Amino acid sequence: MSLPEMAFRPSTRPIFTPSFVPTHSRNDSTSTSASEEDKDAPTPDHGRRLSWMDSVAQRPALAYHQAPSASTLYSNATEVSALYAGEPLRKRFKAPKKSHLLDREAGNPKPWMKGHTTITRDKKSYFTTLFGILLGIGGGLALILHSCLSVDHDKYDLLFEDDFSGTTLNKSHWKVEERIGGGESNDFTWFTNHNSYVADGNLWIVPTLTNETLLSTDYALMNSTVLQLGSSCDSLHQSDCVIAADTEHNQTLVIPPIQSAMISTRNKVSMQYGRVVVRAKMPTGDWLWPQISLVPRDEVYGAYPASGLVSLFESRGNAPRARLDQLSNEMVCGLHWGPANAPSYDRFYLTQGLYKVYRNFFNQRYYDFGMDWTPHSITMWVNSRVRIAFRYGFGHEKTFWNLGAFGYSYGNGTLISNPWASAADQHIAPFDQEFYLRIALLAGGTDGYFSDDLPNKPWRNSDDRSQAMQRFLSYANLWMPTWPSGDDVRERGMAIDKISVYQRRN
Repeated sequence: MSLPEMAFRPSTRPIFTPSFVPTHSRNDSTSTSASEEDKDAPTPDHGRRLSWMDSVAQRPALAYHQAPSASTLYSNATEVSALYAGEPLRKRFKAPKKSHLLDREAGNPKPWMKGHTTITRDKKSYFTTLFGILLGIGGGLALILHSCLSVDHDKYDLLFEDDFSGTTLNKSHWKVEERIGGGESNDFTWFTNHNSYVADGNLWIVPTLTNETLLSTDYALMNSTVLQLGSSCDSLHQSDCVIAADTEHNQTLVIPPIQSAMISTRNKVSMQYGRVVVRAKMPTGDWLWPQISLVPRDEVYGAYPASGLVSLFESRGNAPRARLDQLSNEMVCGLHWGPANAPSYDRFYLTQGLYKVYRNFFNQRYYDFGMDWTPHSITMWVNSRVRIAFRYGFGHEKTFWNLGAFGYSYGNGTLISNPWASAADQHIAPFDQEFYLRIALLAGGTDGYFSDDLPNKPWRNSDDRSQAMQRFLSYANLWMPTWPSGDDVRERGMAIDKISVYQRRN
């Protein structure tokens, strides 16, 4: 914006603005008492060179006054513009000189670099870097290929497969076991032959209340003080076949409050090293306990847990209320092992795995539960062999006896002996023998699987089994509504869609 344009800008209040006036006008306005001799003084000689003081005196001077007129500002601005029109503007900074050191078009001014060009060096750097990158990629691919080729690809032969497409259980593969004791879990279940059936392409195991579904044949098995299964019992231990009243403490007979089913391939199909895949949907209901296990056929190393037990799947039927709950949204799997006849020394917690889902819980859809068992490792997975829930490698320098650190004696002073000391492969024992498949649906138990801090739990793990069963049944009004009933009664049971068992080739 030029000075004349600035002079004519409107203003709403009085301001002080600069005004340019000639020197003689300034003298007239500021020195009214000057003498007449000053007026008659001779003018400067134009022939000589003016000093800087004379030059300054001849230039317009600034005078400040209030509210100058627009015509005055315009005329003074015109005079100033005409006065400075012929003088060139001086640059404040000098532009730096352009460097030609890296200008390839101007040539290389360094004499010691004569005969060498930077283009050749750039090419060498480029190809050296490219070679390093390609070498790294090729080495990585070669390492991956070598690792894949060096892995033992186990081959399996199908032992049997059942999709339960018929209406009855295939007796050549399966056996319905009957027992009444707590077994390894010290549960509250009476396993019968009438709580499992095949329908709609599934094997169903549905639990019921004993006092509602007790059959006449069941009544014939008991009297006022004893319940004995007799020859129909399928357990290797007498404690699973009989319950007697505690007459010393005036305790009447307490039978298990829940009837359910246990099926297995015992004395039908067994394997040593192989693969098992079970496709199933789990039950809904508080304190229900589904299990898929591999059990030793002959108990070579002694009673549980000395001969081992492979837990392929365990879960709780309780519905989760929070993300961190460990109920029907969590799968537990692993290996049970320890000294003979000492369930309290079971070191399952050292060789267990957990697999949790945060939607589509195990009681809401079907899942594939698999296990690969070789002389080198045991691996358990869900839906895909990539989704590993648990893996244990059998190392040549580690044994289960050393891993367990059982000590020298039990609490009563009895010495603890190594049950696997005579095994041919101590780094694998007890999981070097033949095992068979077992599927069961339990209710309750005092072995600690249902911790005492779970909400609305009616019994304590420190209770005697008979006392715990009494408390469990007395609070049926709390947990029974969580068990589906009516047309949805199957939902309280376990549904097995398909089972495949393979034997590993030597």
